[in-house]
Amino acid sequence: MLLDKKRVSYFTKIGAVIVALAFIVTFIPYIGSITGGSGRVQQTQPAQQITSLEKAVQANPKDAQAWVRLGNAYRDLDLAPDRVVECYKKALEINPKMVNVRVDLADSYFKLGQIETATAEAKKAIETDSGYALAYYSLGTFLNAQGKIAEAIKAYENYIKLAPNGSKVSEVKARLGVLKKESNSLTTDNTDTGK
Repeated sequence: MLLDKKRVSYFTKIGAVIVALAFIVTFIPYIGSITGGSGRVQQTQPAQQITSLEKAVQANPKDAQAWVRLGNAYRDLDLAPDRVVECYKKALEINPKMVNVRVDLADSYFKLGQIETATAEAKKAIETDSGYALAYYSLGTFLNAQGKIAEAIKAYENYIKLAPNGSKVSEVKARLGVLKKESNSLTTDNTDTGK
C-alpha cells in the first residue's frame, strides 16, 4: 500500500503543530518564574539581596538580626560558607542568647568539616537553652559522625523527648534504630573477645 505524499505531508505538519503546542503549554508556567513575571530574566536577584543585606550590616553593625539575615542569605544560596560562620559569630557576639543561631553556626561548622567545633557550639546551645530540641538533633548528628554512638543515642533520645511531634522525629527514630543495633553489636563483640 503506497502512501499519498500529500496526506503524509499534511499529517506530518499536523503532528509538528501538536508537538509544538504541547511544548508551549507545558513550559508556559515556567516562563514566568524564569523572568519573574516581568519579561526580564532576574539572574541578579540573589546578588542584589546579598548586596542589600551587606549594606544593612555596614549601616548598623550592632544589629544582630541583620547579621543573622545576611548569614541566612549566604547559607540559603549555598555561597561562601566561611562568610556564613562569620555572620553568625557576629550576631552571637551581639546577642549570645540566640540559641537557634548558635545551632545554625554549629551546622555551618559541620558543613565545613569542623566537627569538633560544631559539637562544641551545639553543646553551648544546649547550655543556653536545654529545651531547644534542634540543638540535640544537631549534637546527635555531630557525635554520630565522630563515632560516639552512646552519646549520639542520648542526644537523639533527648530530641524525641523534647519534640515528640517534631519534623525530624521519623528520621531520628530511624537513626536510633541503626545506632542501637551498632551499639549492641559493639557490646557483643567486646564480650566475645573478653574485653
